Amino acid sequence: MLGEVIRRITGRPAGAFFAGEVAGPLGADFHIGLPVEHDHRVALLLAPPSSPSGDWVASPASAAQDTGTRSDADPGPGIRVSDANSLAWRRAQIPAAAGFGNARSVAAVQSVLAGGGTARGVRLLSAAGCEPARQEQYRGVDQVLGT
Repeated sequence: MLGEVIRRITGRPAGAFFAGEVAGPLGADFHIGLPVEHDHRVALLLAPPSSPSGDWVASPASAAQDTGTRSDADPGPGIRVSDANSLAWRRAQIPAAAGFGNARSVAAVQSVLAGGGTARGVRLLSAAGCEPARQEQYRGVDQVLGT
């Protein structure tokens, strides 16, 4: 949903917006939706050795069992290792799940919040704009994840 909000406001897909407005100015090697020229740099995910099929599904606990405490919220399908290793997944511009980078690039992007909106001499947020990220947004059991 965030990607659609970004597209409607800016007219650009989430990956292009992030590249132009965040990663580019910071010099961060981080991508939302991976361009084909970087495929050779990606480490594949591996299923746990205990996975009988060799393809493990990551899903919220509430999807596997109903504890009687969750709402009718649908957690959606789980994500298989083979899905996360696919070219379609790499190209998808899903801000919450299809980010590709190394530790240095993640640190560069996250340092914007740590620096009160500024990192590497680039101001991306106001100090006030950083505050919501530091504030608790919810307390209690997540109705989808069950934790």
